Amino acid sequence: MSQVLLGMPAPVKSMGVVANTTKPAALAAVKELLEVANRQGISVTLEEELGHHLDTDTMQLCVANELAEEVQCLVAFGGDGTILRTARLVAGRLCPILGVNLGRLGFLAEIAPDQLAWAVSKLVAGDFLIDQRMTLTARLDGGEQTLTALNDIVIDKGDQSRIISLDVREDGQWVNTYVADGLIVATPTGSTGYSLAAGGPILKPGVDAMIATPISPHSLTVRPMVFGSDVLLRISAAGAEGKQMRLTADGQESCSLSNGDSVEVGKGEGQTFLVRFAHTSYYDVLRQKMHWGMDKKLR
Repeated sequence: MSQVLLGMPAPVKSMGVVANTTKPAALAAVKELLEVANRQGISVTLEEELGHHLDTDTMQLCVANELAEEVQCLVAFGGDGTILRTARLVAGRLCPILGVNLGRLGFLAEIAPDQLAWAVSKLVAGDFLIDQRMTLTARLDGGEQTLTALNDIVIDKGDQSRIISLDVREDGQWVNTYVADGLIVATPTGSTGYSLAAGGPILKPGVDAMIATPISPHSLTVRPMVFGSDVLLRISAAGAEGKQMRLTADGQESCSLSNGDSVEVGKGEGQTFLVRFAHTSYYDVLRQKMHWGMDKKLR
């Protein structure tokens, strides 16, 4: 895995908490963390919205987009979507995220809820790694709006029924014109997400690259392509007249595209930092989440 130790991690004495409160197990897990942190002498600040679901009389609260400035690390309870949202709150700051998986796959999460006490003891001792992950930035041509993604940037046909045309150029050189439902530009982190479902390859997070994966292309000869992270992709979109297409970052933030709009996609200036422990490798995660080799164990 792309485990980049940025100096020796300092023992954690303060943490922020973000949670997907729609998941039934979230509030119970947060309460357990508060108890564990209290025993370990760690200061905990809750995202303000989360605090509304708990007894907030004795709890520290903070608005979501300022949370990363107040604490040493963030703990995110939920699935990968919660961790992706937390990554936007961090916005390139050196405030690592510890993901606690309450979802199904949880590729980005490092621990399960029953490992909370163990994980907190590791944080207090400074016995953890900081995993540095590449991000992507998408900028709409002629506008100031910028979207940042840890997993992927997607241009798709939106609510129109017909396929669209996507002209892709790398630093001015024509690559291809994709006639498809859309195009996914993914980081190595996002290679196990939407891009994988659309037929893209898996990249180990340490690979300095990005993947362009077409969504349901019209031609069977069209395949995903891997580009170096130092290139800038310019994607010009054309669809049915009067119909809007869509630009989306990590499946969460989006804006509309009109016929003829262009988007520049490249490596983001900031990185996202994840808390990792030395007891697992990236291949352990792949085997577990993908159920690789499960048939052999059943024989």
